[in-house]
Amino acid sequence: MADINKVFLNTTPDNLRWVFWQEKKVRRITLSPINLTSRYVYGNKALARIDYRREQPRFRYGTAKYDDCKTNNTQVGDYFGFVRHTENIVEIFEVTSILPALERPDYWTIPAHRKRNVLCLSPVVSTMRWCEMKRRLGYKPRHILKSTSRSRKAISIAV
Repeated sequence: MADINKVFLNTTPDNLRWVFWQEKKVRRITLSPINLTSRYVYGNKALARIDYRREQPRFRYGTAKYDDCKTNNTQVGDYFGFVRHTENIVEIFEVTSILPALERPDYWTIPAHRKRNVLCLSPVVSTMRWCEMKRRLGYKPRHILKSTSRSRKAISIAV
């Protein structure tokens, strides 16, 4: 890791960007929609709810796992958030490690997700209102998250 004093002496835009990312812990976030209240959930959404509920007891201990997005581009150290639209809440975790798709639990049964990596999640880092998360990420106020996806913008989370 570079010495911060040397970085400040050489204040090029690239070096300032490095300081910002390292000191503020600004990271990208992968978001996954979870609908816990609707009675009429079907298909992949119903299976995703079952997987979420199965992992929920592990959230406290940092042993929870969940699917990566379709492009498998989440990185260790990024954030992961479960978006509960109906409750206007995002539960935020940190990605501690990434396992290959071959190590998926047998009870994860969504066929379209078989090639997705497995994200190992820390205990809950923070919670945030969904409307605040949308504002920070530059999403429109009416934006509805339809599938697990990685944000284009980075975000700083107060721990």
